[in-house]
Amino acid sequence: MPTAPPLAIVLSLALSLGLSSCGPDRSPYDPSVLAASIPDVVAALEAGDAEGALALIEVHRVSGTAPEGIWHYEGVALMDAGRSADALETLGHELGARPGNGQAQLIMAEALLDLGRAQQALPHLERARALLPSLPYVELVSARVALAREDDRGAAAGFTGYLKHDAWSPRAAEAHHGLAQLARAAGTLGVADRHEALSAQIERAQQVLNAQRQRLALDPSDSTAALGVGMVYLSLHNEVVSDPRLLSRAAEAFAACLESDPDNLRALYNLGFVAMVQGRTQQAAMLWKRTVALDPEHAGALLNGGLLAAREHDLAPALELLERALTHSEDPGEAVRAHRALEQVLREMGQEKRAEIHAQAARDLAPAAADPGSPGH
Repeated sequence: MPTAPPLAIVLSLALSLGLSSCGPDRSPYDPSVLAASIPDVVAALEAGDAEGALALIEVHRVSGTAPEGIWHYEGVALMDAGRSADALETLGHELGARPGNGQAQLIMAEALLDLGRAQQALPHLERARALLPSLPYVELVSARVALAREDDRGAAAGFTGYLKHDAWSPRAAEAHHGLAQLARAAGTLGVADRHEALSAQIERAQQVLNAQRQRLALDPSDSTAALGVGMVYLSLHNEVVSDPRLLSRAAEAFAACLESDPDNLRALYNLGFVAMVQGRTQQAAMLWKRTVALDPEHAGALLNGGLLAAREHDLAPALELLERALTHSEDPGEAVRAHRALEQVLREMGQEKRAEIHAQAARDLAPAAADPGSPGH
């Protein structure tokens, strides 16, 4: 049976419920104002070193350099260290002094939830929502609390709301997993499978990202690691969510790879793809031209360069590139797209018989072939 909470927790709970009209200032408070006075603690937390942060906090206390409000950062470190019960007491001190600290209210809700006290987490969650109305993480904690209280509708709303703001971080993987659980309980197994697959895909992508970032931390000129980062961001964009921020991050990673390895074919080709999707067609064409210069048999660059030329009605170069792509491609999908594009180019050139040959070839390979006008990754 859960033990009674410390007095500080009871007092902060009363404040969050509005049971007291006096006491500490309840206006919004941002704990980041303390960051400049304890940069070592903040750096340790950002590096994921919770125990190191706790040790540094103790050093500040002993030396008399701990600012008022360091309880907040101690509570964060305790939660990161998996010490929810200790965090509960520490955050109680913080909220007793600064109940307007929305982040502490939210972390308090998490601590109570970790300890199996979902009902007691609710007032802190609602106070956090009022203080931090635009923070997406509130939606995720709300979903966790609702799930623990067997409020399936509330949990679904929270997970779905969170995914509107973040569709590809580790927390997004958690949200998809939660929605999969709810869908499975409701008997909609197809929906459950889709969410579970997305969750697993995001988790794998984040694992690869972490591994490649660790390599880059050791050697910023590691072109293979930079390429790996770019490929993960691009796959997330293509397969999970069409978030333009993912394209920007992929482009940065590919550019970093090319700084160390200017002739990296995969970086050149995929940076061209990103440029195309972002609407920078001239840069895409230039990058694919460089790719073909390094590898005259690069079917993807030949195909996409030909598609771009066809889109601009630059028919002679389009014809040459597409025919070369068809010669070197070993991928049936690429072959279909090349045949379809050649059909259109040749019809525009008035060569109906040759166009029909390519049209038939495309039908034979894939009757339901896609529109050739969209360069592919």
